[in-house]
Amino acid sequence: MEDDDLVPLAEKVATLLQLDRMRHRVGTEVDMRPLTGVSTYLTEVFERSGEIPPDATPAEIYAAMNRRIAQVQAQIYLLRLEMETRSETDPTRILADPMVVAAYGDRIESGVKTPKDYDFSSVILAHGWHGVERGGDGWHRWMRPVDGPAVACLPHLGPVPQELEIHGYVLDKDQLPTLSIRSTDREAEIVPNETAPHRFVAKVRPPEDVLSASSHVVLEFRIGEWRMPGGGDSRMLGANISRFAFRPLETASE
Repeated sequence: MEDDDLVPLAEKVATLLQLDRMRHRVGTEVDMRPLTGVSTYLTEVFERSGEIPPDATPAEIYAAMNRRIAQVQAQIYLLRLEMETRSETDPTRILADPMVVAAYGDRIESGVKTPKDYDFSSVILAHGWHGVERGGDGWHRWMRPVDGPAVACLPHLGPVPQELEIHGYVLDKDQLPTLSIRSTDREAEIVPNETAPHRFVAKVRPPEDVLSASSHVVLEFRIGEWRMPGGGDSRMLGANISRFAFRPLETASE
């Protein structure tokens, strides 16, 4: 064989050998564990939003169930309208049906008026935090030392004035003065709890230009004092964040 024939053959052999070395190291199957976490999180959200008071009468329980079944039927009907109206060649055709327009308008209207609450679950995009932990009836995370701030990205209410509350605590109340939370150029006001000074609620109003330009708000967390909890836990911990709450400005607490 000539050299010109040997060169491409050698390259193919080298590629095959490399693939053979990696075939037991690089997985090709879908890891279902993170996806299972998303399903559990969504289940908890719907379960909490659909709770029926334990002291409700049979008539009230029946009315609540009937109302929710009707809501599901209405959403299925609107979904069918959207699928039948949607066109790959003419995207604006979906706006020809007034029922579809009403459906979208209702979603936008309800989205900007309805407060949103999040615990710190794994579905929130974040960097600079220890793993998600379960506590009480929700999820929380501790800040960990990283280069730069810890970051959390949250879906907001839309391009309307709104206030964001961040609920959390620190191990030692002396850490709290060194904690800062920002939304772009706006510093959050951190208010300690009167009876438990290591706990706090931070409030910030995200800039309106950010709300108009993106569907998410980016929060930056910094802290100057770190603590080790002890008891066999050698992690360095900053602030613990458990809850985020968006409120339309007209209903936000002053």
